Amino acid sequence: MAVSRFREKLAAAGCALSLASTAVAAPEDLTELSLAALMNIEVTSVSKRVEPLSDAAAAIYVLTSEQLSQSGARNIAEALRQVPGVQVARSDGRGYAVSVRGFNSTSSDKLEVLLDGRSVYTPLFSGVFWDVLETDLADVERIEVIRGPGATLWGANAVNGVINITTKSALATPGGRVQLSAGNEETAALALRQTFRVADGAVRLSALNRWRDDSVLADGGDAQDGSRFSQATARGDWEKFLGGRLSAGANIYDARFQALAGDTTARGESAQARWAQPTQAGEHSLSIWYEHYDRFIPGTYQEYRHTASLEYEVQHALGARHELGFGVGWRYTQDHTGGPPLAILFDPADRTLNTYSAFLQDRWSLNPALTLTLGSKFEHNDLTGIEVQPSARLGWRARPDVFVWGAISRAVRTPNRLDQDIAIFCPPPAGYPGVCGPGTFRVGNPELDSEVVLAYETGLRLALARGLSADLALFHNDYSHLKSTEPTTVVGAFDNSLQGVSDGAELSLDWQAREQLNFSGSYSLLSLRTEPTAASGDVKTAPAINGSSPRHQLRLGSDYRFLGDWEFHGEARYLTRLPAQKIPDRAELGLRLAYTPRPHLKLSLSAENLLHDQAPEFGNKPATRSELQRSAWLSLSWTWP
Repeated sequence: MAVSRFREKLAAAGCALSLASTAVAAPEDLTELSLAALMNIEVTSVSKRVEPLSDAAAAIYVLTSEQLSQSGARNIAEALRQVPGVQVARSDGRGYAVSVRGFNSTSSDKLEVLLDGRSVYTPLFSGVFWDVLETDLADVERIEVIRGPGATLWGANAVNGVINITTKSALATPGGRVQLSAGNEETAALALRQTFRVADGAVRLSALNRWRDDSVLADGGDAQDGSRFSQATARGDWEKFLGGRLSAGANIYDARFQALAGDTTARGESAQARWAQPTQAGEHSLSIWYEHYDRFIPGTYQEYRHTASLEYEVQHALGARHELGFGVGWRYTQDHTGGPPLAILFDPADRTLNTYSAFLQDRWSLNPALTLTLGSKFEHNDLTGIEVQPSARLGWRARPDVFVWGAISRAVRTPNRLDQDIAIFCPPPAGYPGVCGPGTFRVGNPELDSEVVLAYETGLRLALARGLSADLALFHNDYSHLKSTEPTTVVGAFDNSLQGVSDGAELSLDWQAREQLNFSGSYSLLSLRTEPTAASGDVKTAPAINGSSPRHQLRLGSDYRFLGDWEFHGEARYLTRLPAQKIPDRAELGLRLAYTPRPHLKLSLSAENLLHDQAPEFGNKPATRSELQRSAWLSLSWTWP
């Protein structure tokens, strides 16, 4: 039994990184747009060119700054609950499991997340440390979410989706702002912002501090998972710089997360810049960024990482109906991890990896209503060599109010440090009796290959009468070479011996009933079926994957402005059970009421998880997992010229 429990604890990437993560040009004023006009918001994530959302040949959803403000969401992960096809589950007091179209875990590895063009996934496990992906949502212009592969433009790991977070230009946030919040779960939060005019541009300085209380255990005891997070950011924007536009920013954060084995610490810094110059036929741009972070879990894991990236891109019109996009890039990452007596080791302890890439995309307007886009990403990495990720997308404007699209794509998730190099240390003199040791046992496989998906998608957008719009996406994905945990050693070993398919549908509806009254809703269906190949002995990973994402998700929302100065937001969600996580069907309700007594002053009262005193969202061990409590918080926001 001890051996079985130990294998279960270490099975697949979810186990190892659960330890690491718990122990992980738009309209100027979106608030003035009607809902129908929102369909014409300009997006860039689908083709790396500016296009109306209504004409984008992909399953894309945009959270605007107005939606973020009305929802009362406190961080990016919580805001993503509004997006159809996205699975968001809070795993403890500050951690999240976030994925698109299945494969959800606290170390989800098939999703590319970008913040102002900088990739925030870690090469350690090809996922995101959501506990430190924080920014003041008042500074966010929009969040573009693509469901489905985006690897042709964004590269490996954009297997099931891309989340592109764009913050506001400093030129769009003049003056200053302060927001104070206090509540029973998020005990206190403070956000500060001040913008300064500098030469022909502007520089914005921001600071964010959050203190969160512990969640609770099933028996009502303290889960001891409270946290403190502090961050300072700077962003500058100049419309005229060396003949083009320049945007540059920097960020530094420090966090401490409480845990039974000792507090986890996380620190990091980043800097980035993008220069873009318009040309007669398009635009060319140069982007550069650098990031450093370190994380330490006493007795378990440590990582120090440096990552740098350089990209050059060109968008060029070859005629009235023909556009070409291409670019080249280089990414460098170097890490240092600890050795014994830490329980989670990597062999080798230090590693440097380089990735070289190029993309080419050709877009033809075959006639005024029909557009074909062909493209591919070509990457060379130090682990699997050359990877090719092509796609074809077709968009048809059948009528002024009807748009139909379809796409075929290939994407890969390349191996990471966890996949190839992770090892478990069983301490001397006896190790763990009946389990392992003493010694170091390798779980990673240096020969592990990339996971592959072939995705088939189609969609329909309708602008119906009387302010009603609909967006439907259907998909079928074929997965091969998925990572398995083979029982070839006492602690298991990784291999590419799983396969799978997924089918699904995502529907979103919006109704602008009146100028001040809006209703929205979405429904997502996911059928995910992974299984071991004939050569595999892994009987646990596939059920864990299949049973960790809800088959059905339903969301209903309403926004109402009344009496001139009042705002109401209500949101109800229903998700079906997660068998692998031992989570039953669940429904939740959140409410927000805001009052603006003066043009620059706003008060709001928000509440969430109103249908339960406490309830879990993720985690398959009922006695020890965290449960979220009913919570409420009061916020005051003041802006000045």
